[in-house]
Amino acid sequence: LEFRPVDTWLLRGRIGTAFKAPTLADQFQGESGYFTTVDDYYLCAQQGYTGSNIGDCPDAGIAVFGTTSGNTKLQPIDAKVWSLGTVWAPTNRISISLDYLHWDINNEVNQQDVNQLLITENQCRQGSLDINSPTCVAALEQVVRDDFDNIVSVSTPKINVSNETVDAFVAEGSYAVNLGKYGDLSFSAAWTDMLKHTNQVYPGDPTRDALSDPTWSQEFKSKINASVTWNFYDWRSTVYVDRHGASPNYAATLDGGYSNEGAGTLNPWTITNLTTRYQWSRQLELSVSVLNVFDVMPPVDHSYPGTTSSPYNIFNYNVYGMSYYAQLSYQFGK
Repeated sequence: LEFRPVDTWLLRGRIGTAFKAPTLADQFQGESGYFTTVDDYYLCAQQGYTGSNIGDCPDAGIAVFGTTSGNTKLQPIDAKVWSLGTVWAPTNRISISLDYLHWDINNEVNQQDVNQLLITENQCRQGSLDINSPTCVAALEQVVRDDFDNIVSVSTPKINVSNETVDAFVAEGSYAVNLGKYGDLSFSAAWTDMLKHTNQVYPGDPTRDALSDPTWSQEFKSKINASVTWNFYDWRSTVYVDRHGASPNYAATLDGGYSNEGAGTLNPWTITNLTTRYQWSRQLELSVSVLNVFDVMPPVDHSYPGTTSSPYNIFNYNVYGMSYYAQLSYQFGK
């Protein structure tokens, strides 16, 4: 639904539903085994190793056998979404928009994470989570231990996440300048802020706040990007800057979260990209891109104990450094 009180001001809103059946692999994938390296948070806690000193625990970095499989009991995913926003464009060269977005997802299919499973199991055994809750009942069944409490195996099948709710705020702006015989410049910027992100694994479980519980989620709360594009005859060049906000360091992701010694957040991570295109003819275009122009590495995280395979969060950062790409494209019949 859109309403324009005056020519330069737009009010907009939408509401919708979504539905997705589980894939055949999600439901019927056969059981397969794997070996992985994990920290046994429960045995380490029994020996006094928690938080930042868990790397010194004899039961940290141990190899365990695991199994994964599909789940024939998976339910269809469904979601309800809505958004409210406004756009102000006083001229054809200026535009500012503000939007509030809401997602409410039920029965999202998820592959369980072994590390999160062991954190949850320890929290259940230590009493910080209700041992009779559906999550604890499942975790204690999926982590099999022998008579000496050593891990025998872990099971991480596909599951339905009961509910996940996300609220976000997005602000965007653009501005264009005519430079006469020197072409024109276009500026744009966007800011996204995650206002709410909650998660409930099984019906009857407490709802977890992903933004305040780093053991549950290490996502960026905010992101900012901006770009400047220069159009000059057959040339088009863009400088794009992408800034990821703070995220939890490794010590904060361990059982205990921000209460662990050395736990905190990492500095924002900013990447700059450059792309230049030359329209050789109507059919032929040459483009050259340089990603991560300043060769920026992930923020240094000194809380890693040295027992992990990578000293950075591989889901948030990469160490590709600066890279170059060139592309020549030709469109027939244009």
